[in-house]
Amino acid sequence: MTGEAITAFLSAHGLWIMAPAALLEGPFVTIVAGALAAQGTLNLGGVILTALLADLVGDALLWLVGRFLRDRLPRRMARRINRTIPLADLRKHSVRILLFGKLAHSLGAAVLVAAGMARVPFVPFLLVNLVATIPKVTVLALLGWTFGASIANGPDWLAPLGMAFLVMALGISIYWLRKQGKSRCAFHV
Repeated sequence: MTGEAITAFLSAHGLWIMAPAALLEGPFVTIVAGALAAQGTLNLGGVILTALLADLVGDALLWLVGRFLRDRLPRRMARRINRTIPLADLRKHSVRILLFGKLAHSLGAAVLVAAGMARVPFVPFLLVNLVATIPKVTVLALLGWTFGASIANGPDWLAPLGMAFLVMALGISIYWLRKQGKSRCAFHV
């Protein structure tokens, strides 16, 4: 689905369609919805609240998968998650690891499933994710607001922005791995 098709879809159906779309692909939908808010199609406060709720519902679903389907996950997937995010470490340092996983978007789903597997209590899990989600969603919506006209004319700015986020996530990941003292990183800086 192209950026223009998503924009037209959200323009026609508003926040009711944004909620499930944000559940499936939150960051991009939030940016597009922020741009639509800049054009007056959607309410910016509604965009932020809807994206926030969709993000938290998605986090809760991933926690539930880890918590209750732990034994039904493919063995290879469960081993990979436990290798990436050791469950014992997650139990001890759940706040730090959850915040990192939430802000380093590429690890988010694995960290959230691992939190369920590690039996991190649900209410503290949700509160930590709420604290991390509020600034993330707000920044994405405001980013969309700022670049609102650019999305309508063509997403030429998305490639450099995506590269910037990738470099930032990679830098944070390298810093975190080095701070943990793990030598699992394939390269040393």
